[in-house]
Amino acid sequence: MSNAKERKHAKKMRNQPTNVTLFSGFVADKGVKHHNGGGKPFRAQRLDPSSGISRQRQTKMTHYSPSEPDVNEQSSSKVMFKKKGGWKAGSEGTSQEIPKYITASTFAQARAAEISAMLKAVTQKSSNSLVFQTLPRHMRRRAMSHNVKRLPRRLQEIAQKEAEKAVHQKKEHSKNKCHKARRCHINRMLEFNRRQKKNIWLETHIWHAKRFHMVKKWGYCLGERPTAKSHRACYRAMTNCCLLQDLSYYCCLELKGKEEEILKALSPMCSTDTGLTFAAVHCLSGKRQGSLMLYRANKYPQDMLGPVTFIWKPERTPGDTSESRQLWIWLHPALKQDILEEIKVMCQCIEPPASLQYRFARMAIEV
Repeated sequence: MSNAKERKHAKKMRNQPTNVTLFSGFVADKGVKHHNGGGKPFRAQRLDPSSGISRQRQTKMTHYSPSEPDVNEQSSSKVMFKKKGGWKAGSEGTSQEIPKYITASTFAQARAAEISAMLKAVTQKSSNSLVFQTLPRHMRRRAMSHNVKRLPRRLQEIAQKEAEKAVHQKKEHSKNKCHKARRCHINRMLEFNRRQKKNIWLETHIWHAKRFHMVKKWGYCLGERPTAKSHRACYRAMTNCCLLQDLSYYCCLELKGKEEEILKALSPMCSTDTGLTFAAVHCLSGKRQGSLMLYRANKYPQDMLGPVTFIWKPERTPGDTSESRQLWIWLHPALKQDILEEIKVMCQCIEPPASLQYRFARMAIEV
């Protein structure tokens, strides 16, 4: 065995406890042979119950030549290696096998200092994070770093002590007016309306802009993906409670006329094979909302337009088919142009003025 391997193995066995029983033989690579001549590894050492130390350490180390018979295998701890120039002794009492015997009390006593240091490190708080940084992400606020009252009451006292210890540098106040004073004369409503000329904002735009990466699609400014790691929290809320999504960017089309005429015009665009239609009994009363798949007129099952959601305005006198009814259809903005053109052809309706056209927004948030 090379000197590098010997040093590596000696370093590995340096910290082993004295009461661990090891094999006295060492199984090495090619060219290694045990001194007993048979190639059989030595027997495991036995512990002395009075001292907990292996018997080999209590006996004197003896040296054997390759030709001498093995009289006492337990007292020998030399491994002979064949090198150039004859047999030479290797490392003493070394082995790479797992120990078979160990005394727990003696082993723990030898590691008492390490165990006490570990317990001290566990009980002692060594984290550099502040109190408000230990809260979940959904409970954190930027004002917590300087306003203790934004924290839960159970943590306010600890945060107050941390704030007193912190050294705050006094900032030099500029002679100019503060940012709030410069903006007080600006009408925020007019400013927000000016910024919505090309892309419409939702009612929850400010809330989403603080927490989402915003994108401009279909004439709206929408939140694409969250900035924080909230996938697990959303999944737990979806499975255990509920999850809200703002769908107010959906387009709403209103059809007004007699019930029979509306159903006659829209019936070629849907099929009973796919599920509900506009003429569903439990939807005609206006108490329930329905959903279906629209197709081009008389082209089912080809030329699918897309899914829509509809609801009838509740009728004043139930059963009166001659009464003028209103039907609201909600659809995705990407499908608006195709579905609108098909409905205009089927219903032969008059298009409303451009200022009022299709600006109806869905005022509810779906669960």
